[in-house]
Amino acid sequence: MLTRLATALLLLLASGCTDDASRSRPTTSSRPPGQVTFQPPEWLRMPPTRLGTIGVDLEAVGWDGGFLLAHDAGGLEGRDEETYTSTDGRTWHLSTPKGTMKPPSCCDRFAAAYGEAAYLLGWDTRNDLVVRRTEDGDTWDTTRLEFGDLAVRYRGDLAVAIAAGPEGVLVVGRDAVTPARHHGVYVWYSPDGHTFTAMVKVPGPVDPDPPLTTLAATPDGFLLAMTTAKETKILFSRDNGRWQDITEGLGDVGAVDHVSGNADTTVLLAHRAGSEEPLAWYRRQGKWRRATIEPGHLPDAGVVPPDQRRVAAVRTWGSGFVAVGHTYGSDGQEQSGLVWYSVDGSGWKRMPVRDNGFDTAWPLLDLAISRQLALLVGWRLDRAEPPEWLVTWQADSPPMPKRAHD
Repeated sequence: MLTRLATALLLLLASGCTDDASRSRPTTSSRPPGQVTFQPPEWLRMPPTRLGTIGVDLEAVGWDGGFLLAHDAGGLEGRDEETYTSTDGRTWHLSTPKGTMKPPSCCDRFAAAYGEAAYLLGWDTRNDLVVRRTEDGDTWDTTRLEFGDLAVRYRGDLAVAIAAGPEGVLVVGRDAVTPARHHGVYVWYSPDGHTFTAMVKVPGPVDPDPPLTTLAATPDGFLLAMTTAKETKILFSRDNGRWQDITEGLGDVGAVDHVSGNADTTVLLAHRAGSEEPLAWYRRQGKWRRATIEPGHLPDAGVVPPDQRRVAAVRTWGSGFVAVGHTYGSDGQEQSGLVWYSVDGSGWKRMPVRDNGFDTAWPLLDLAISRQLALLVGWRLDRAEPPEWLVTWQADSPPMPKRAHD
């Protein structure tokens, strides 16, 4: 009898523990059972880091060897590119590739990383478009991209971007002159980051003006958005062999600022003409839907009108996404960093600003992941110029995606 009572008591206790645990579990998406559970990042603010005059247009990427910071020097002739690397996101050292790269002021995105390597895209002193690759953060290999029948007289003729992921490395170029020589983009692809294919032309919107482009690597390929005043195209490809148009049903979204993809979901952030308000959409099971962006709630910091919000980067996070940005912060307006997360692309929840110390940074610029360590980077709000003070947050991150079809 006592044994049965003890057993029943244990079962009741176990049931109570299970209920408490279920209430404290992280939010999950509406995907079918068995999918990966989403857990938002828990940020830890690190001491500010003093760097040289690295510039405001900062990009951060992470690979198995650590983190890389690079910047656009703003097109000033004679000013070298500065690149910093770190194994832990705390201590940084200068790691500019040998052979001066001209400032890549024409580049939409000039840093990328995945797995064993990080990459820098830019122009060398011979006016060649090159991809530089590092595994240890100190030594760099250089690959020159062939233009084929594309005549590039000056690096300002072409705007370029780079992305790296499980399926390889992709470089996309677009005409930076009007009228455009090609209605679309120029693409170079490498499955391993060492050898790139010949340039391929991918068609886009037919417009005298060249398209604005946005590029992202996903677990199973690449997303490419092309926007003109007349049309938007969203394309997907696994390996640049065939580009699938997934635009149908999207409607007029304006200029696409960010795209990202994760599992069965594609997300898109854009803004319409005459407004800088970030707007969000997501695509699942072949259908585009509008998404919501949470504004935050007073008395927290950074609660500003929609057209004063800016999104600087969107990254995958486990089965969901994280977006990094800041307030517009001009002409006496409030200055603060902003971070959102989305479980499944349908809604973006804003993380507390003051509790995380995001109000001490402006702007917040990028999010990088090395192995299972995430690094959020921005500039200290009360920084002195020069030098610049980098502010960072770290968090444990979910594992980086592997090749989806392995």
